Amino acid sequence: MIDFRYHAVSILGVFVALAVGMVLGSIVSGDGTVEKQQLKLIESIQKDINTLREQTNRQSKELEKLRTVSGQLSDWVIAERLKGKTVAFIQMKGSDITISRRLTELIREAGGESRIITIDAERINEYADLKSDNVFDIVKKISDSAFQSEATTEIAGFKKSGLFTEEESISQAQYLVIIYNEKYKDIILRLLKYLADSQKSPLIVVNNQKFIKEKGQELSSEGAKIILFNNEPTAKASFILSFDAPQGIYGSDLPEGKLIPERKE
Repeated sequence: MIDFRYHAVSILGVFVALAVGMVLGSIVSGDGTVEKQQLKLIESIQKDINTLREQTNRQSKELEKLRTVSGQLSDWVIAERLKGKTVAFIQMKGSDITISRRLTELIREAGGESRIITIDAERINEYADLKSDNVFDIVKKISDSAFQSEATTEIAGFKKSGLFTEEESISQAQYLVIIYNEKYKDIILRLLKYLADSQKSPLIVVNNQKFIKEKGQELSSEGAKIILFNNEPTAKASFILSFDAPQGIYGSDLPEGKLIPERKE
């Protein structure tokens, strides 16, 4: 059986507490003390907000100036750095082509030429099954062709069969850049090892730090140079200067690496 007297007492207690609160509130605020304190607090907070806003605006302007100066210095540093040189880019079909496009622009800004080789790994798998060839051997031969001024009959056959496409200049490359693609990481890592063993000092471009942390030091110790590339002006200089730098990890936002590589004397 429900005890209504208990509930009545509980409800009465709530109303009594509410009434006491209202009375105490009217006593405390009768002279306007609470309202004055609240106004002072609001004014203080507003003043702090205005101060922070002014500081943020000043810092934003200063940061923009620094970015402008940094960009101008980067342009000056890379000017004519690759004059007379050709850089070959190796990328897998399906990779983000905006990366190679952006980097080829930098090559031109530095006075050099570029050639972009896009390898179709799936088409190579089909071709290798038909010809009983080794998939990685075909990838190696296509990569090596970047260092040749004229295509051999075999390379021409690979191209005709759709195993790879090529854009831009067909000049003999002095440098090779590999655009990292997580989907084909096994092929890319093997290719890096092969090129490093061949004393061709490959360069690998990545745009995430996870890869650097997982594979950076290992690949660097095997002879590769790794660039973490982003949109910072300093990344431009780091990328261009790294061609004539020792093996290592370069790029902005890298606690483990170096922003600007050491120059060879």
